[in-house]
Amino acid sequence: MLSCDRYTFAMGKKKRRTKKTPAKAASGAMVFVTIFALFWTAFTGLFDAKTYSDISNQQRAVLFPTTAGQVLQSQVEREHDADGTTYSADIRFAFEVEGEQFESDSYRFGVTGHSDQSEANRAVSKYPVGADVTVYYDPQNPELAILEPGVGGTDFFMLLFLTPFNLVMLGSWWLLLQMIAVRVKKPIAGGFKIQRLSNDIVRVRIPAITPLAAAFIAACVATALSILIASFLMGMSPSLEFVYGAWAVSGLVAAGVCLWCMKLIKSGKRDLVIDHSNKTLALPQTCGRSELISLPIAAIRDVKLKREVKYSSEGSSETWIPTLVLKPGFDLGDNVRAKDCKRIVEIVFAYRADGFTDWLRDELGIARS
Repeated sequence: MLSCDRYTFAMGKKKRRTKKTPAKAASGAMVFVTIFALFWTAFTGLFDAKTYSDISNQQRAVLFPTTAGQVLQSQVEREHDADGTTYSADIRFAFEVEGEQFESDSYRFGVTGHSDQSEANRAVSKYPVGADVTVYYDPQNPELAILEPGVGGTDFFMLLFLTPFNLVMLGSWWLLLQMIAVRVKKPIAGGFKIQRLSNDIVRVRIPAITPLAAAFIAACVATALSILIASFLMGMSPSLEFVYGAWAVSGLVAAGVCLWCMKLIKSGKRDLVIDHSNKTLALPQTCGRSELISLPIAAIRDVKLKREVKYSSEGSSETWIPTLVLKPGFDLGDNVRAKDCKRIVEIVFAYRADGFTDWLRDELGIARS
């Protein structure tokens, strides 16, 4: 197969390469987000259900009847895989209920292996082979028995650990709903906020990221840091106060980032301003511009939407860039270079970029080609 810029030759036939349009990109993005949201919800939901079931059982076990038992086996098990080594306590104990013998290998509900060996060592040291123990068993199902009832540090750690996963789950559904709303409502200018300060001046807010999205990312990062602290400094067994504190700090960080983004947006540095009375267009401080640049509307021949793909070792990413097509030889004013005036802003979502480009073309009175 031979390729050139616009055509592909295969088996002696010439085929025109299809161009990726914003509509196709938006449809592809919606399909991807839908699949991701469904998969992530199923994945996270299973862990949520398991964690809350274990915590519920741990709390319920406080009211279980008790009986005497004896430890039959107690050792630290090691499992090696590509991600490293995990440690778990293998504890088996025997007990009797109404003359019938039972065995159980769960000293707590939902205990799993950890990369930190301290929790497994603690359990094995506490319950050596031959030790007499108090067994808490379910009267409806005596085989369901443990040695440590009540909610503890490992349960709190799982609540903290699942927090960023649940945030991503909620964020993916919020993004999908936004995409659906855009398709249904088709908001003006791709949904960017338009302020008509007077009959002649129009200001468009083009934030790099919305305050809500920034707050969401900040909450995920803050929670992830608290998980690392709980893992390395508390042996994956934090107190309930630490978990509440981590959630509170994450909320405060998210609120602070949200307010900071709102302040940045309010500064107007990323605003596009159209002054119809003076017939000028002021470009935002984006695409390498360190200051607002104003140029005459008469110098603009068209507004095109360009797709830019960036490649890295981790893969590729695409952005959509509303771009000004300037009239050749037109005087743009003092200290204004044409190359600084072409790219308006980089937008991640194709549907927003497409809507904004169409609106700007109409607002400037440029006929659609």
